Amino acid sequence: MKRCHSLLVLLAVLACFPFCPQLQSAQPNLCPNLIAILTTVPGNLDAGYAAQRLEIRQCPVDIAKRLGVFQLVAWPANATTPALVYETEEAGFYQFAMIEGVYVFEFMGGTAQPVLALVFENGIPKIGLRASTMSGAKIISTPTTITIEYIDSKDSKLYRRQFHKSGKTQRKG
Repeated sequence: MKRCHSLLVLLAVLACFPFCPQLQSAQPNLCPNLIAILTTVPGNLDAGYAAQRLEIRQCPVDIAKRLGVFQLVAWPANATTPALVYETEEAGFYQFAMIEGVYVFEFMGGTAQPVLALVFENGIPKIGLRASTMSGAKIISTPTTITIEYIDSKDSKLYRRQFHKSGKTQRKG
């Protein structure tokens, strides 16, 4: 059984090899292309593997759909497996902001643009916000907070969420 699984993994790697210049994933369900490692440890990327971090990964692009599957993979400090994997099929990233332990993304969508905040609370990653907007999000960052203002595509109301680098959240709207 182990040999069969190893052979399948090897075949999958070989099949996507021409499309995957950086084969970085040892986890079978993680996309192979590592685009970025976002960490709170400046300078030494080797130290980043021991710190809590967020990886941005991409699976091979579906040429027919002109979309790629992106994964946001959140790792607690010193973890051997990720604690959270968020997968989205979008055309790409529209805007991004981060402060220590808070990562905010607006994706390029079709009729609505997804907005996502990933927050580390006490070292544990969680989704702090998942919404969609048709008018775009306004993301304002300071050294200690990130504020997101958006008109929700479902109810057309204006919402305002503020995330602090400690992981605390304030809501309005």
